[in-house]
Amino acid sequence: MKYRGRRSGRFPLFRSKSLTFLELLLIIVIISVFLGLSLPRLNTSVKSMSFRSFVSKVYLFLDYAKTNALLTNRILVAKSEPEEGRMALTKKSEDEEKVSIIKDIEIPSGFKMKVDAEKIFFYPDGTLKEFKLIITDNYQHRAVISSRGFDGKIAVSKDSGD
Repeated sequence: MKYRGRRSGRFPLFRSKSLTFLELLLIIVIISVFLGLSLPRLNTSVKSMSFRSFVSKVYLFLDYAKTNALLTNRILVAKSEPEEGRMALTKKSEDEEKVSIIKDIEIPSGFKMKVDAEKIFFYPDGTLKEFKLIITDNYQHRAVISSRGFDGKIAVSKDSGD
């Protein structure tokens, strides 16, 4: 009885080295199904990441204002300007026409910022005017950045509603 095993490392099922049209079509269908299942989840993750990134950017902007007021020993004012799509940090001055902007951040389209105070004052002793800033977007994300004022701490919290 002769041994009829593999010869020269070739399997009888895979005689050709290329894929047939049917095999290629099957691979494309499988990849399409996986992509179709994962894209909605990926889209939600990207939107959530961009919201968290913007909230972090606003927090760092406010922290910068507090630190800058301490280091420069002057009163700074942060004001939300929704009509211009930005939040600006300026020096406090009596003359409203000569306002010099120290730093500003752009509010991306689709995001809304609502501040309970018209202006947020940062004082040279490290304290600041108490405020509550609510950030929302078109996808039901909501975050609150607030301060107690007397100790100068700025806190960020997720909020589901009032």
